[in-house]
Amino acid sequence: MIFFFEQKINISEESQITYLDDNLDHEFKVSLRGNLKEEHIKRYYNNVLKFLNDISKIFGKKIVVCIHPRDNLKIKKKIFKDFEVFQNATRENILKSYLVIFFESSAIVDAILTKKRIVTLVSDDLDENMLNGSNIYRDRLGITQIHLENYKNTDKIKLIEELNNNIKNYDKYIKENISPDGDEIGYKKIFRIVKESFFN
Repeated sequence: MIFFFEQKINISEESQITYLDDNLDHEFKVSLRGNLKEEHIKRYYNNVLKFLNDISKIFGKKIVVCIHPRDNLKIKKKIFKDFEVFQNATRENILKSYLVIFFESSAIVDAILTKKRIVTLVSDDLDENMLNGSNIYRDRLGITQIHLENYKNTDKIKLIEELNNNIKNYDKYIKENISPDGDEIGYKKIFRIVKESFFN
């Protein structure tokens, strides 16, 4: 978070839509729910691709896909063959985004801090933990949630209005969950407390 508090950044560029893809094979997630069935994985990605293509057409913006640092880049480039796929470049792409789409990811904090439009997705083919994670962001952050299996072509004007209105909810979330100490950066608070406690 130091990046956002201490550097002046240009967040005016909104040339793309960024999709934060989930690492379905992450060891922690597999330990919780086991391996997903191949049929669910295939259907899940088919629905994601249909949704991303539709959203790209609605907004007239390219889609870029950002994957987890421990994900398999080669496999994801095959899955998302029609889009640019990035690894270890999530923050940079979020800053260029008109809209950020995700299921459940801590990387979304960068989009919240820079007041980007955000959509969280849910899918019947994913596990309950992913659903709960998406629901938490929907409820606590007050953002739009789209159920992939129920998705139909959306009205652009209504969606933009809804996404823009959602941004008003971010300040409360930031204050309660990201920066409870206001503008004081975490590491500086630690130094201050240590200095006051042991060196004064």
